[in-house]
Amino acid sequence: MDLTAIILSCSALLAPEILATVIDAESGGDPYLIQVEGRRIESTSAAEAVGRARALLADGYTIRAGLMQISSDGWEQYGLTLETAFDPCRSVRGGEQAVMEGFLLSRGVRFQDEAQASAPDVPRERAWAMPPALDGFSISFDQ
Repeated sequence: MDLTAIILSCSALLAPEILATVIDAESGGDPYLIQVEGRRIESTSAAEAVGRARALLADGYTIRAGLMQISSDGWEQYGLTLETAFDPCRSVRGGEQAVMEGFLLSRGVRFQDEAQASAPDVPRERAWAMPPALDGFSISFDQ
């Protein structure tokens, strides 16, 4: 798997070096890695990883999965499902969104209330409340 090619073709917002660093820290570049309660569960294919993840979720565990190790609690938010969490490109896209949201939140940018965020004219993207210093700035994560 050519990690650089995946990052370059699947990400749009962050420098490839940032994503490569996150991937290295989170999964070591293993797209089929599952982590649950501090345990690493390695698989040799997406199908095997999905099967193992399905069993863990059925047992009530919250897991982290894929290249970017996105928590199963956040899959819907980042456009992932059990079947797509182990897809390297989808994991990079979701992880990139998570990193950007963390950065924006650390800078005082907040989500608007959920009613406004789910308004019909704002489909499948998060609505943000920008601090006055960023008035007029907008951001959208298409999925």
